[in-house]
Amino acid sequence: MKKTVLLIGTLDTKGPEIDYISQILHAMGLETLVMDIGVVRSSTIRSDISRGKVCSAGGTEFKTLFEFRRRDLVMEAMGKGAAVLARRLYDKNRIHGVLAVGGNQGTSIATTAMKSLPLGVPKVMVSTVASGNTRPYIGNTDTAMMFSIADILGGPNTVTQTVLANAAGAIAGMS
Repeated sequence: MKKTVLLIGTLDTKGPEIDYISQILHAMGLETLVMDIGVVRSSTIRSDISRGKVCSAGGTEFKTLFEFRRRDLVMEAMGKGAAVLARRLYDKNRIHGVLAVGGNQGTSIATTAMKSLPLGVPKVMVSTVASGNTRPYIGNTDTAMMFSIADILGGPNTVTQTVLANAAGAIAGMS
């Protein structure tokens, strides 16, 4: 049985980066499932788990998400849904590790999902906020946090390609 890595990202802003990582992992012989946690606009990158499905799993319908009018409440709803779905996939033996890419919002949502998984399940978070205090994001978990060095926006560049390839290698080695 091939190992499967859950890739989590805001595909509306980090879609090309998630796609790049997916291609690397496939070349390494791993399967991927892509979860979209983006809330701003739709993406041209294919997801296996839509942002609407994530939101619904958290108990909120996507079309009503913007009625919250507060970013922290949107992140909480999406984080709750991502956590429910990640745990469900793990319990069904459908995923063997998680890799996510994000800025502040994506990191908050993705690490909430990672916290739902048991100790020992490989978890890698590539984030723009990893150069600061990461405790609010990872708490007391075994999540590996990698600093993206450059902003993760507009597709992989010469700096982020290396960081993202290293993250793919890390999750592949752990899975």
